[in-house]
Amino acid sequence: MTGLQRRDIARLRGEAEPSPMHRQPLAQIIAIWSNDPDYDPQGLPIQGEGASFATLARSVRKDVHPRTFLDVLIANGAVTEADGRVILNTRSYQPLAGSEDQLAYLAANVADHLAAAVTNVVDAPRCFEMAVHYKGLSETAIKLLDKEFRSRMSETLEELDTMARTLPSSEDGPHRFRAGGYFFDDLDFKDTAHDP
Repeated sequence: MTGLQRRDIARLRGEAEPSPMHRQPLAQIIAIWSNDPDYDPQGLPIQGEGASFATLARSVRKDVHPRTFLDVLIANGAVTEADGRVILNTRSYQPLAGSEDQLAYLAANVADHLAAAVTNVVDAPRCFEMAVHYKGLSETAIKLLDKEFRSRMSETLEELDTMARTLPSSEDGPHRFRAGGYFFDDLDFKDTAHDP
């Protein structure tokens, strides 16, 4: 379904766990594509010596065929293919629902969020962890608030991504960070009587 070949899957599963400092290859492809002026998000040829998807994919990983990456990006809606060209539909890579990539990303996100919250309780409030919550709202109100949150959070995360990516090499070091946000609502949950 993903277009990955068995030999690629076997090899990738046999690799050591990637360092948290390194980006997932598909995320890296999208980040370069959406930020490097050499690669036009409105359309790239799939093949070619100049600025093409194949050139971009090979700049990230030479050991995986560019078509393998492209098929996964098409399957999850990040990229559209037409007439030998591909168009970028998003600024971020979202793994296929239920995939190993998605579960690994979920685990890493939850682990870091929990570590920040526990650090603030056990040691001192050092990590940013804040939320706002209300009840007694209509579905329309929830959807309006969700839309506003997504818009502002996306803008903030894109700015942080650009800033982190363009830091000078003098800022290289052994540390990492993760910043994100969440918006939970109970619209799809039938029993909310237990909520405070």
